[in-house]
Amino acid sequence: MKQPLARQECLAYDGDLRCMDMKRNVLLTLSILLLAPLIALAAAPTKAPSALDMPKVLLVGDTIGYAPLVAKRLAGKAVVVNPPGKAK
Repeated sequence: MKQPLARQECLAYDGDLRCMDMKRNVLLTLSILLLAPLIALAAAPTKAPSALDMPKVLLVGDTIGYAPLVAKRLAGKAVVVNPPGKAK
């Protein structure tokens, strides 16, 4: 079994498989170190918008009662406000 090469030898010589293993390990380690923060940011839970942060939609003249459908479709995107009237 051959002895592992010193780091300086691997930097100057590319023909030995032991150097390729060392370079692969270094590249893998660097990749993990660089990608780990990005993965952590992507996996971080996002804060749900509160009613104060969302736009408000005022439905005026809703005589046929479509306010519940509009509120359902805009859930999480906007707050639907419907003044009391005939339709419920």
